[in-house]
Amino acid sequence: MAAELMRQAGSRPTAILDEPIFLAWLGERRERQRRSGIPAAILSFNPDAADRLRHETAPCENDTAILLASDGFSALVDLYGAMDARAVMEAALISGLEPLVKLARKIETEQDPDGRLYPRFKASDDTTAILLRA
Repeated sequence: MAAELMRQAGSRPTAILDEPIFLAWLGERRERQRRSGIPAAILSFNPDAADRLRHETAPCENDTAILLASDGFSALVDLYGAMDARAVMEAALISGLEPLVKLARKIETEQDPDGRLYPRFKASDDTTAILLRA
């Protein structure tokens, strides 16, 4: 959808959020969500969001590595195809998270600042990640 809206508006990720066509699409999307009667399941400070929280437990062997990542961080795999999930884990364990964040920023600012290769609604997304050992 980002690619289509950017094409129609003749816009880039740095400006698409102000484009009338994007605002109309976003308004329609929010209205469909509202009419469905099912609130969006997002993690937020809204106390009602806690009612939709799910949790599970999973056994972990000693020294299991777990990477919790935002969608902006996982874009390295999901959107940019810069590496697969295994390579992200290996790089995080060897070099830490900072080089991976820098790679995401390099893709967004140097390789594809116009969002043509990797259409998106923002120039850069939140690249939060936590690497844990269980």
